[in-house]
Amino acid sequence: YIEQSANAVRTAASEAMEIYGGEECGLACCAAAIEAWNECLEREQMEVSHALQTAENERAARAAIMENENDDDIHWITAEDTLVDRRSVFQAHVCVVSSDDMVRRAVRKLIQSSNKSQRAT
Repeated sequence: YIEQSANAVRTAASEAMEIYGGEECGLACCAAAIEAWNECLEREQMEVSHALQTAENERAARAAIMENENDDDIHWITAEDTLVDRRSVFQAHVCVVSSDDMVRRAVRKLIQSSNKSQRAT
């Protein structure tokens, strides 16, 4: 930004010296620098805004995919008996999985299936 502002000042200074000279030249240079700086900031804000919007769109797309994933291939078997130790209750859950993705989906499905699991996790 500084280089762009400096270039704008040099250009404005050359033009202003030819036309005005003196104090008016200095004012023209300051105005050119401020304008160049503001254009750079505006461009940066637009880039940041675009990057944030892109990231939000990607996050929403991932969330939609996860929400719409079909978990019909995951079947949890839950033990009827529980193990109680002091104030903690443990219950076994098992299911057959065949991929890393299926593990992720199975764990998510198990956690979502029980308020107790959600609080414990």
